[in-house]
Amino acid sequence: MENGKSAIARNLLNGAGFGSTEFHVIRPGNKILAEWIYLLTRSKEFRNDAADHFKGAAGQQRVPQSFLNNMVIPIPPLEEQRRLVAYLDGLQPQVSALRGLQCESARELTALLPSVLDRAFRRGL
Repeated sequence: MENGKSAIARNLLNGAGFGSTEFHVIRPGNKILAEWIYLLTRSKEFRNDAADHFKGAAGQQRVPQSFLNNMVIPIPPLEEQRRLVAYLDGLQPQVSALRGLQCESARELTALLPSVLDRAFRRGL
């Protein structure tokens, strides 16, 4: 959780999955969508709350099981969950495009910085 990684595991070969470090399995029931749990665990509020409960040294911090055991998950009606998941999924292309523009802008600024500094220092700083 320290690195913000989460996933929905589906269609696992023999129903088994494997991993290398911290895993907390949260299984949806008949009143909650897996996608709803995914969005919740990816939310800034949830991750900040989890970070407040980290145990261990930097780079190896873990969320104790007790954090998840005590977490109250808001469960709107299934139709509302589906609507919200669909809405947020529909925003993903825009989010991806904005992230791309942000990366491109950062690259351009990095490329311009030497010439800006050169010009500033030549003018008598």
